[in-house]
Amino acid sequence: MKRQRQQIKLKRTGYILLAVGIIFGGIVLAGGVQVYRWLTAPRIDLEATPIPTVTSTASPTATPRPAGWQEQRDTTSGAVYLTPPAAEEQALRAAFAVLLQRTRVEAADEATLLAYDREASSAQAWEYVAADYAWPLLDTPFVFVHTGLGPENPIRCDDTTHCSVTQAVLGIQSVLIFEPAMCESTGSVPCLAQLGDDQIDARDNLVTATFVQGTDGVWRLTGWEALALPAPPDTW
Repeated sequence: MKRQRQQIKLKRTGYILLAVGIIFGGIVLAGGVQVYRWLTAPRIDLEATPIPTVTSTASPTATPRPAGWQEQRDTTSGAVYLTPPAAEEQALRAAFAVLLQRTRVEAADEATLLAYDREASSAQAWEYVAADYAWPLLDTPFVFVHTGLGPENPIRCDDTTHCSVTQAVLGIQSVLIFEPAMCESTGSVPCLAQLGDDQIDARDNLVTATFVQGTDGVWRLTGWEALALPAPPDTW
């Protein structure tokens, strides 16, 4: 019995040693794998590998404005606009005058008004109308007769090639008519007719013409607007 107990004790001890050996072997094997991975892992040489650097990009410089163009600010709305140099202002006002003459003329004696050359005026105005803009007044049969123009307003430009000219046309009293059917009673074309209050929206207009400058330097019409101005009070 004593011998059997010793054998059983030896067997238990052997099992314990075997288990310890298996555990220790696993630890060694796992550690070996980690060591192998560490030894075989790729290395980054900080001196040999360039580190990318961020290069600051210079902000684009604004295109310099041609000499003579001035930045202005509207005192009422605060909007910013440009005014042209003297040479461009003169060219814009000249183009505006030609176009205005096509639709409105200043009062004169009847003989002078009836001598108005509509064809010549249309041909001259056509030179100042952009090719892609169909100006409906280019062939109008009506030319209003006014007593005067308002003061010249500053020319306003969005940039150095897009500008607008605004001026009031005051005291419209009559109209030159180039429509034969409407001049039958006079027997000649054109004829001059006085305008009653019920025949005209307003005696005074505010006309605004917008222009674009072509590659040839000529300012040409791209928009036309005539707004009725309220009549002044009787106390004026």
